[in-house]
Amino acid sequence: MKEAPNPNLIVEGGFCDIEILYNVSEFFKLDDKKKKEGILDKLKQGIDRVVELNNWDRTPFDDAYNGVIEAGYHTNYVWKKTKEKPKLKL
Repeated sequence: MKEAPNPNLIVEGGFCDIEILYNVSEFFKLDDKKKKEGILDKLKQGIDRVVELNNWDRTPFDDAYNGVIEAGYHTNYVWKKTKEKPKLKL
């Protein structure tokens, strides 16, 4: 899919809203690993634009990106999942 030449970057309240284009129909045809790779690549595209906009050092972002790849795109939850229906004590 072709990217817009000058995407709008909106910064409000410390958050940057950026538009990254992708083909949803093609995405759902991919296997799980390719989906994870595609999501990570799109996330990196957005981060790269924000890093460039703010003149930040890209090293920590590239390190995180490469760390995800080295970990095999494995999802590791830091927080415990909450119980759906905790027992109520009366």
